Amino acid sequence: RGHCQYFATAAAVLCRRAGIAARCVVGYASDEIDGATITFRARHAHAWTEIAGADGRWQRLDATPPEVAEEDRLAGPATADADPAGTALPTPRD
Repeated sequence: RGHCQYFATAAAVLCRRAGIAARCVVGYASDEIDGATITFRARHAHAWTEIAGADGRWQRLDATPPEVAEEDRLAGPATADADPAGTALPTPRD
């Protein structure tokens, strides 16, 4: 269990330790395609890893398991009321 950023950074660190050039990328990955347009919403925010191929071109490596990606998408954007793991934080008392 985790968030796409956790999986992307872990994959980049592991690749770099193995001597493979890697970088984390943060952007949007939308599956809302209507003809010639693509709709991007806050819930489409995603992070993935890119590794340098033998030809020097960057290749996408998405280490986020599909079930975690679906949970992230359904949960929507993170709010100030939740920690990165997705559990509610206690409400401050006066």
